Amino acid sequence: MTYYWRHLRLNSTLDIFNSQYPRLQFIMEIESDRLNFLDVTVIRNNVLTEFNWYHKPTFSGRYLNFWSQHPVSQKIDQALDNRGIS
Repeated sequence: MTYYWRHLRLNSTLDIFNSQYPRLQFIMEIESDRLNFLDVTVIRNNVLTEFNWYHKPTFSGRYLNFWSQHPVSQKIDQALDNRGIS
């Protein structure tokens, strides 16, 4: 029963956040021991808290050298894509 009320309260809070600006929508992920926040995955392991880099599932691991002869627009797109912004 406690889980139900906590889940209901989280959903109502999420609804309040999402009702403020229609173009800005938040999502909620419920997981047991991991939390992806910005570029970091926070892992709760018993008494330890571990941190790891978070990458989108589409992350390829490729980087573009800044001094390469590629157009600046491609370098910016690659940088934003690697940070998970685009």
